[in-house]
Amino acid sequence: MSKRYIDADELLKRLPDHLEYKGAVKRVLIQAPEADVAEVRHGYWIEHIEKPSWLEDDVEVYYNCSECGTSHWSFTPPYCPECGTKMDGERKEQ
Repeated sequence: MSKRYIDADELLKRLPDHLEYKGAVKRVLIQAPEADVAEVRHGYWIEHIEKPSWLEDDVEVYYNCSECGTSHWSFTPPYCPECGTKMDGERKEQ
């Protein structure tokens, strides 16, 4: 069974007032151990193609992270090395 992480504070706000065991449920949620998780940001690589004057018959291709704008030359890793964004979105050319 895969783990499912929830926002315990949001769940506490949504508990109905008429719940018979509301106090017990609150205690269990408050005392539950916190998981070591991080929110995943999703982005994509923005491709740029340039023809510099010093290259005769070739072009330069580089990519920018859609989240932080960091440039990467000729490769597109699955995560941005600068900001950690997961690059699973659609690649867009400009």
